[in-house]
Amino acid sequence: MGRYIDIIFPDNDVRYIAVGDEVDTQKGENELTPIKNLFNEWYVRDTSKKIKRAFYAKGKSGEHIILPVYGYKKSPDDPKKWIIDDEAAAVVKRIFKMCLEGYSTSQIAKILESEHIYSPSVYKKKKGLEYNGGTISANEYAWSHTAVSSILKRKEYCGYTVNIKTYKKSYKNKKRYIVPEDERFIFKDTQEAIIDEETFENVQPLVAKKRRINSYGEPDIFAGLLFCYDCKEKMYMRRIEDRSKAFYYCSSAKNGRIKCKLHMVKCYDLEAFVLRTLKKVIKFATENESEFTNRLKKYDCTYSESEISSLKNELSSKENRKTEITNIYKSLYEDKYKNILS
Repeated sequence: MGRYIDIIFPDNDVRYIAVGDEVDTQKGENELTPIKNLFNEWYVRDTSKKIKRAFYAKGKSGEHIILPVYGYKKSPDDPKKWIIDDEAAAVVKRIFKMCLEGYSTSQIAKILESEHIYSPSVYKKKKGLEYNGGTISANEYAWSHTAVSSILKRKEYCGYTVNIKTYKKSYKNKKRYIVPEDERFIFKDTQEAIIDEETFENVQPLVAKKRRINSYGEPDIFAGLLFCYDCKEKMYMRRIEDRSKAFYYCSSAKNGRIKCKLHMVKCYDLEAFVLRTLKKVIKFATENESEFTNRLKKYDCTYSESEISSLKNELSSKENRKTEITNIYKSLYEDKYKNILS
């Protein structure tokens, strides 16, 4: 506050009046104002620390420190407990189902909006439930991909309570920082689960990965996975009106950048090949479970050992280089000391 009174207000010809503190900058400076500002600063800082400690203790105890997330509501018998809100929970289940079916968060948002399903904030407001304040869109059915992504990442839907997810470095700094997952307070079975843990875990890599939509308006299951064998460039889908003729092509030929021969593969041929391969693998795994498990373990171990060996070689190379540079510095220092270098 002192910066405003002493610098900003005078520079902009602003008159400051505080009736309770008997301050009027037009009548001259008040010698006690800096002292009062200091005490006020201490009071705010101390209050902030006490609030943080209270939230921390509450979060550590396993008690919910946030309002019920979309899909839950407070129990009428015990406001500290969450119970399932059936109507909203059905939407949450559908969102997870669509994600597993290959729909991106943007696509899911568009589908929910087209079906006139209220956004979480609007839904809570209409049901008379508590919700975090903020501007609500004029379009009551406006879902954003961010809202869908937030729902898909919430472990609360598996019956967990997750406390202390974010923090502020100072009461003066409004920016919130993410708390690492291993430092959060997580409690299991604190409310009835809407989503089972297997479904939740299967969804996480799909949310983390950018989901692309092909030119037919459908999720592209091979997006980011296809590469040209010769030049190692990515392969993209080329849309044809007759879908049976659509194909993937090497991106090195895009915009006339020819690095290798123009390789392409028909979408239907690729899908059929992958499907046949999956059926063979599933059949083998079903009929030879132990051998299939051993092969997987062997592959994992081989891959891990290979990766570790590569990292060790890289570390050894860098250590040798460090020794070499140290010796060079020593040599230069000695030459300087002997007046060989000037």
